[in-house]
Amino acid sequence: MELGKQIMTETGILTDASPWISVEPAAWRPLTEGRTPRLFRKKTFLYTQGQPAEHFYIIQRGRACISTSRADGHEKQLYIAERGALCGESACLQRHPHASAALAIVDTWAYAVPRLAMLGALREDWALNQRFLELCFRKNTVLLGQVRELSFDQAERRIARTLLNLAAQYGRPCPEGVRISIRFTHQDVAGIINTSRITTNKVMKRMEEEGILLKREGRYILRALPALERLARGEGQ
Repeated sequence: MELGKQIMTETGILTDASPWISVEPAAWRPLTEGRTPRLFRKKTFLYTQGQPAEHFYIIQRGRACISTSRADGHEKQLYIAERGALCGESACLQRHPHASAALAIVDTWAYAVPRLAMLGALREDWALNQRFLELCFRKNTVLLGQVRELSFDQAERRIARTLLNLAAQYGRPCPEGVRISIRFTHQDVAGIINTSRITTNKVMKRMEEEGILLKREGRYILRALPALERLARGEGQ
């Protein structure tokens, strides 16, 4: 994470609008104490869109993709819930069906917390309230950033920003630059920025040809951070 902080500081690009959300799990101890996390296998749902929201979830370990979709199957990814992140809490609080779905990207352990337990803990613990509100504000910032990008930014800029966000979260120094330690596909990136896989493929292939990006053993290496930063700012190279 030190490298991630360095990337965020030096680029001046990355903010709380990064869709990879994580929180120190100890922050939610009043909600998780005495509970046993449930295992959700890779590619299984914690909850589905439209399902009654009887619980919300706290990720103990793993990752879940939060997305919303239309009746025709078109999907928009909203954020990635990492270790310590909450998902489903808004619908649970409002007693509404879930407006999104949460899918385990890898084997994921999560605490299911009932609505009444959440309300009781929030009523009694101001510090917990504050952390809860801070996370709500962070999610609002993420969603506002996505609206802004979809409204004003070209696909190349959005892809560059996504790669920098991935490097900040999962980057490790290597001789060629910064290696992103998790595997992801062009379709994964397309889902995050709400564009087509074909467009994403063209842009990322061009980045490889220009020496900005390198794929090795199924993982990407950012070879030219300054060039990627300029693309993320919409300045070209």
